[in-house]
Amino acid sequence: MTLIALALLAPDARAGAWTREVGHFYAKAGASVYTATRFVPPGAAEPVKLNFWSQQYQLYGEGAARLQGGRSRCSRRSASAPSRAR
Repeated sequence: MTLIALALLAPDARAGAWTREVGHFYAKAGASVYTATRFVPPGAAEPVKLNFWSQQYQLYGEGAARLQGGRSRCSRRSASAPSRAR
């Protein structure tokens, strides 16, 4: 009950759009690798044997550049690789 009251009394959270300054950039790379040899489905008493392997890679970047004529341009790029089951 207290949590609901606090949520109703909390001020609105607002944020405007933001972009990188011209000539600045942000880049992030990530990776995740994991395996599993057993899986217990919901409601099952016994695990199921399997050979699952996942390998995920993520790349993300954004930046701003000055174009001819004095205009600015912001750009964002993102890529990732899907999981696979063997």
